[in-house]
Amino acid sequence: MKFKPKGRKIYREKTRFERLRAFRSNTGAILVTVLCAGVLGFVGYSAGGPVLRFLQEQNVLSAPEKHTETTEAAQTALPETVQSAELTEPATEVPAPPQEAPTDPQSDAVMLEMRGVELATDALATEETLAAALNAVPAGTTHVLVPLKTEGGTIYFASANADVKRTDAVQAFLPIGTIYDAILKKGFIPVAVINTLEDDLYPQSFMDAAYRIAGSGDYWLDAPPEEGGKPWMSPFSELARQYLAELTYEIYMTGFQEFVCEGLTFPAFTDEQLAQLDPRCGAADRYTALADTVEQMQEAAPNATFYIGADGRRILNNESDVLSAAQTLQIAGVLLTVDDVTFANADLLRSAAGTVPCVLAWKTAVPTGETSYVQVMENEN
Repeated sequence: MKFKPKGRKIYREKTRFERLRAFRSNTGAILVTVLCAGVLGFVGYSAGGPVLRFLQEQNVLSAPEKHTETTEAAQTALPETVQSAELTEPATEVPAPPQEAPTDPQSDAVMLEMRGVELATDALATEETLAAALNAVPAGTTHVLVPLKTEGGTIYFASANADVKRTDAVQAFLPIGTIYDAILKKGFIPVAVINTLEDDLYPQSFMDAAYRIAGSGDYWLDAPPEEGGKPWMSPFSELARQYLAELTYEIYMTGFQEFVCEGLTFPAFTDEQLAQLDPRCGAADRYTALADTVEQMQEAAPNATFYIGADGRRILNNESDVLSAAQTLQIAGVLLTVDDVTFANADLLRSAAGTVPCVLAWKTAVPTGETSYVQVMENEN
């Protein structure tokens, strides 16, 4: 059999263009393959979860059991306290966090432990009337309150203050030291009572202490002049606050260490009057002027104890400026007066001061069982 002779195989080298085209073709195929695999993987991952959950919900497949494993090595790496906590039985109930006991304003007031008697102004007429009044103070009394400046601006001691002399406000002339010593010798704590802003005598002599009509500079009066209208002392007046601080200092320097600031109130301004007065007179935060007045008095008697006195009737009529001021002050408590009209609302008044300790000042007989109180004595005539 004759074999056909094989010819010589001739190899031709590819051109640069052909090599580049082959590389692009191979690379493109690889990229397409990778891209298709990625797309299939993404679609499978996205669809796999919902499909798996559907099969589990239809009970076709069972849900895998949760398995937590704590190795011995991991346990030894934890602090002892953590290990013991993990090894104990879990609590069936989560204990509630400890809560502070609510503060009871009435209990704070009882803690004040004041059993006081406020003298009538006629007890300050002479040394004899003062001695008789002190002899009549019931046993067990701790504090004797002395009305040294009262509503209207009247002064019931022989003040050396030059402004007091100019206003002719003094109605009793016992030296303040005599009053203080007489009370102290009886074993009582002397307390000076000062009516602050219900004063028409001082602003009549010193106009800058009064409420003024904007623009005209005239007095604001609480009634028409022909009806006996009077000016009021303004807590916005620096002169008025200075006058009260000077009186406080004079009393403090004779030995008084406790003060009651009464008459911290605003007149019942009408809307028309408020439009004519300083805008601060009708502002929501006007009570801060009352607080400023007391603070200036406290600065004049830096080591003294201060109380705020307020009329229970006004508190029940929602005149809350004085109580708002009391909440911002460093004071020992609030004294709220109770009379025959407000007697039925005594418990409401007792809690009206909120967190500030409150003592009721009774203008009627003190009820049995009161452990902290003030008995207000009235003039005989």
